Amino acid sequence: MRQVRLYIERGLLPRPRREGRSAYYTELHVHRLQMILRLMSRGYTIAAIKELTDAWDSQRGLADVLGLERALTAPFGEAPRHVTREAIASAFPADDLDEVIDRAIAIGLLERDGDDFVLTVPAFFDVGAELVDTGVPVSAVLDIAERIRAATAGLADDFVAMFLEHVWGPFVDAGQPADAIAGVTNAIERQRAVATRVVAAALDAAMQERVDAAAIATPLENVKASPTVA
Repeated sequence: MRQVRLYIERGLLPRPRREGRSAYYTELHVHRLQMILRLMSRGYTIAAIKELTDAWDSQRGLADVLGLERALTAPFGEAPRHVTREAIASAFPADDLDEVIDRAIAIGLLERDGDDFVLTVPAFFDVGAELVDTGVPVSAVLDIAERIRAATAGLADDFVAMFLEHVWGPFVDAGQPADAIAGVTNAIERQRAVATRVVAAALDAAMQERVDAAAIATPLENVKASPTVA
C-alpha cells in the first residue's frame, strides 16, 4: 500500500473514492498499477510514466483508457505459480538437483522465492514432468526447453515489431487520437489470440511432417518385436 500511495501522490494513479475511513479502488486502478509496474521493470522512470498517463488521461475518456490498459496489461497464458524444491525433485529426479535448478533458472523457467521457486511458465514444468515420466532424461528436457524459449522469443520479437510498425506506431504518430483508441485495443486483443493460434498450428504441421518422415525412414516391419512366450 505504501507504493500505491506514492503513485497516487506522484499523480500516476487517480485517488480512490473514500467513504469515511474506507478507500475504494476500481478496475482502472488495478490495470493502471499493472502497467506502471511493467513499465518500471523495463527501465522507465516515474517521470516518463507520468507523462504518458497524463497524455492519455487528458485526451481520452475513462472507458477508452480502461479498455486499452486492460489489453496492454492482460497476461499471456497462465499465471506463474509457486513450487517447492521437493516438488521439483519429485517431478525431475536427478543425481544433482541443484544443477537442474540452476540450469532451469538460467533458461528462465524458474525464479527463486525464498526457500521455494516460481514457475515463470508453468506449462514447461507440467509438460517436462510428463516427458521425464515417459523416459526422457531430465537433461534432454532442459535442452528442448531452452530451444523452445529461444525460438519463441524470436517469434515474439517479430510479432511485436509487426504490431509496433503497423498499429502502434501510426497511432502514436497521429497523436494518439481518441477516435482511434478502440481500433488499437481491438487489434491488441485479436493479435494476441492470432499469434498463439498460428504458432501452435505451424508446430502441429511441422511435427506431422517429421513424424511421417521418420516413419518412412524406419518402417514398422524393421522394428524388432519382442519374442512371444507360448
